[in-house]
Amino acid sequence: MKTKETIQAVISIVLFALCFVITLPFTSSALLERIPGWKGTEETDPVESVDYTYSPYVPYTPAQDTDPVDPVTSVEDTSPQTVAPDTSDDVTSGEGSTAAETETQTPVTTLPETTLPETTARPVDQPVGGWRTVDKDYFADALFIGDSRTEGICLGSYGPLSNAVFFSGESWTCGHAMTVRAMAKTGSNPGFVDAANTRTYYPLGEYTLEELLSYGDFKFKKIYIMFGLNEIGTPVDYIVGTVGSMITMCRTLCPDAIIFAEANLYMTEGFVQKNAARGKGYYNNVKLAQINEGIKKFADWKYVFYIDINELMGDGKGNASTQYCTAGGAHPKWEHYRTWAEWFYTKGV
Repeated sequence: MKTKETIQAVISIVLFALCFVITLPFTSSALLERIPGWKGTEETDPVESVDYTYSPYVPYTPAQDTDPVDPVTSVEDTSPQTVAPDTSDDVTSGEGSTAAETETQTPVTTLPETTLPETTARPVDQPVGGWRTVDKDYFADALFIGDSRTEGICLGSYGPLSNAVFFSGESWTCGHAMTVRAMAKTGSNPGFVDAANTRTYYPLGEYTLEELLSYGDFKFKKIYIMFGLNEIGTPVDYIVGTVGSMITMCRTLCPDAIIFAEANLYMTEGFVQKNAARGKGYYNNVKLAQINEGIKKFADWKYVFYIDINELMGDGKGNASTQYCTAGGAHPKWEHYRTWAEWFYTKGV
């Protein structure tokens, strides 16, 4: 009988020890957290550990600007010169002695005036010769890539860009757009048909961006890219880097296309304040302006051009204007998607 009791006691001790070993990590951690000043191991911000590179498309490196230099306005005169003798009063040297200074050089040679050839310098933030106004046919070989605001241009423009192709969606980020398979949309684009060669209207079918850019013999000649708002909670370098990777993808797969790197439309002041009250202070136009400036650096004004809708829809104070945009949101009013679409007509190259 005692042997049986002994065995039960041993089993109980073993079970207790096993339970103690299993729960020790959890109980010790909970106890340590109650100790004042105990911080434990700090968690790593998951954003900082993201691989920012979308191989093999590294961020685009702009070509060096080859704009003509400013016209030379003067020519250095290297001819011998003469200075007339100094006929001013004698000057007194250190101990009261006087010395007349006479300086003689060869005669002055005057060069004839030269008329320099006129050069065409590139205006600030414009292509050489400036922007030109285009019509709807200009967008028959255009692709627009972006988030919900680009989607709004597709669905709410009522015709001005109905012959362009759109690859966009609600809450899209640049990295998402580079990897997702999604619906490509258009109003009516006779130059682009689906795999069955039957549809030339919305929708075109589901594609990845690489498939869309590599579609048969058809190549886009104009590609518009706008991203940055949905990923605003991540580092600026990450956002700009992924946009640069997309530009490289487009330049690689559509080498004859010109790229329009679009600035992000600012948010209204009301939208910024609303998010700040919710603890989402990263929704601010200061950071969005930094993103836009980073994207702008990809413009070499030969293959990649930068366009900024805030010149039209901004309030001049770094916010979106409530004239064009919803007071408490980050999107244009529905009727102004058409305004935005027509604005693209003024940015032809």
